[in-house]
Amino acid sequence: MYKKKLLAVMVAATTFAGNVQAFGASFTDINDLPWAGAKSYITSVSDNGIMTGDYDDKGKLVFRARGVVTYCETMQLIYVLAQKKSGQPISSEIQTKWTSVMKGYNIPTWVQPAVAYGLENSIITISDIPGFINSGGKSVNATRQDVAIMFGRALKDYGTINSSASLSFKDSKTINSLAVPYVDLLNRLGIINGDTDGNFNPKTTINRAEMAVFVSKTYDVMNVAPSNTNTNTNTNTNTNTETETETTQPEVGSVSGTVTAVTAIGNNTAITVNTGSSSKSFVGSSSTPVLNGSTRVVISTIAVGDKVVASYSGQDLVSVLVTSKASSTNTNTNTKTTEVSGTYIGIYSSYMKIKVGSSTKSYNFIDDDYENTTFYVDGSKTTYSKFKSAADTGNTLRLVLDSNGEISKAYIQDSVSGTFVKMSSSYIKIKVSGSTETYDFVDDDYDGVDFEIDGDDSSYSKVNSEASTDDTIELTLDEDGAVEGVNLVTEDDDEDEITGTFVSIEDEYIKIKKSGSSTSTKYYYEDDDYSNVAFYYNNTSKSYSYICDNAESGNTVKLIMDGDEVTKVYISEESSSDVSGKLSYLAATKLKVSGDSDYYYFEDSDDCDIEIEDGTSTTIDDYDEMKEAYDDGKKMQLEVTLNADDKVTEITGYVYEVEGEVTSVSTTNETLKVKTDSGTVTYALDDDVDINNDEDYKDTVSGLKSAYDDNEDDMNVVLTLNEDGYVTVVDVDL
Repeated sequence: MYKKKLLAVMVAATTFAGNVQAFGASFTDINDLPWAGAKSYITSVSDNGIMTGDYDDKGKLVFRARGVVTYCETMQLIYVLAQKKSGQPISSEIQTKWTSVMKGYNIPTWVQPAVAYGLENSIITISDIPGFINSGGKSVNATRQDVAIMFGRALKDYGTINSSASLSFKDSKTINSLAVPYVDLLNRLGIINGDTDGNFNPKTTINRAEMAVFVSKTYDVMNVAPSNTNTNTNTNTNTNTETETETTQPEVGSVSGTVTAVTAIGNNTAITVNTGSSSKSFVGSSSTPVLNGSTRVVISTIAVGDKVVASYSGQDLVSVLVTSKASSTNTNTNTKTTEVSGTYIGIYSSYMKIKVGSSTKSYNFIDDDYENTTFYVDGSKTTYSKFKSAADTGNTLRLVLDSNGEISKAYIQDSVSGTFVKMSSSYIKIKVSGSTETYDFVDDDYDGVDFEIDGDDSSYSKVNSEASTDDTIELTLDEDGAVEGVNLVTEDDDEDEITGTFVSIEDEYIKIKKSGSSTSTKYYYEDDDYSNVAFYYNNTSKSYSYICDNAESGNTVKLIMDGDEVTKVYISEESSSDVSGKLSYLAATKLKVSGDSDYYYFEDSDDCDIEIEDGTSTTIDDYDEMKEAYDDGKKMQLEVTLNADDKVTEITGYVYEVEGEVTSVSTTNETLKVKTDSGTVTYALDDDVDINNDEDYKDTVSGLKSAYDDNEDDMNVVLTLNEDGYVTVVDVDL
């Protein structure tokens, strides 16, 4: 009830602020504040009719200073401030322009004018909208750094946006790089400061008292003329003189319709959209924001027949929202896939059953025939029958589904990943392949669960406080499908950073070969002007001209993006760094070496260069073989190469310990063959090998041969190998 009253008051403020006046002193809870200094700001926003209160169950007027503020409410407040400045509400044409986008994400009617205003004025983007309302239809609480971004964009004409800003807050390193320039602007404008400990607390939700400070100080700033001279008004007043040259601005707008053509043009993609009355064509690049529902996808996934909302500037695509995918019965021409993870229930000749969260779901094989599906166990390709034998109730499965929702690949794995929705003391909710699923903790109690943040030990309370909507969550499940491990991944999304190797640089853009790509792509600076970009060379701030003179082809490049524009460029002479140690953990996404508390994430495990010597004659040369060896208990000493983004791109090393069954011993060649689950390997003995044989046999190669001949079917060994692949120690177990 409180929320509804509050929202109603906020909406009313857009049109009735002049008729209804409330005074801060009249709030009965005005002294119930997070800090005493908030009172004057609450009084200010109340007296100015921007933020008001509601009535409690006893009919008393309250402000509820400790209550949280949502993204919808934040946008509404910015809209109210803008109206007070301009005196004009948003036009019906602009609201209509964005209606399909807002309805697509269930934006409430009361806040749609404000959201349309925000979209039209680049205060928010289409990619921000999915975070406003959760899967249950409830408004999401706003974080301090996201509020700073929204207010900062709204105040861009009142100060310079410094893309290379350096903040003095003690927790500056935890602030999203996208938010840094706006936090800096608001700090310079005197709108925000740190807490008593000097922290900004970027990921905590903002309460109404804190919002009152934002709003009150923003109101004061907006009542002063903007400091920037390039403000953009919509008065249509022509002040050109005969000596001035009129600049033609590109048409900016949005269209809704059906895609009738998709054409690749070099590194770009052109799409044609039929609105029902006309057709328009636009061109986008790999960096153009494209959303399919709430999922960020690349532009090349758009297909003929898709229904889209395309925002454009001239012929350039600004963003695309796919509202409906084209139906297709031809699986050979539509290769787009989705993934779903759950626990194994059963497998049959035409379909599989798995448990996803608390729901049992069935998925058919392609054309209802398992022969059209590829199966994997522990990362290695296998047959249907071996997969069926290996699968036990409670095993975690990952299914890759084709465009028709049929299984193209099936994996037995030990974890489930998705995006964070909610966590309580007995369960966690994550979004997996667009569907929100609930996973119960072991014994329905978080005390039995191991919590991690980026692979480091953490706690339930810390993970729950730091996790926000759309953060990646990795769950480890037991045989019953209950959660026994939770890992929160807090690394920056790829949407904000792009890595690759240097190709060339110009005044308007930088060209790089993106990691994992064989072609080069141009990335344009903010306003197509290098002066708006901060450049760094070997982590030292440098000028644009210095970069032009010193950057060389093949140098490692990291770009910091604001939407589709470059704001920072980092160039390094060093293409990589190394980590060494004994492998202590391996999964499809990450690994860990002993003596290091960090996990190192693969750029792409399937594309990683791997060369690990297993003895003197066998080489492990891909991820699947490495995973097999790891699962067999083979111990490996590694040199791990990381790129500029600290992602694993290359692994070298050697197996230093093997345990298995002896299948032959040669005294002539001084070798022995050892069988493990992944196969049989021949190992050569070092000249100074130390053999610890059974007491009935000599500690020599001939004694080893005798032990094998007498115990052919029951001789196991543990081998220790040196870096050259030779066996230095043999421990015999009969």
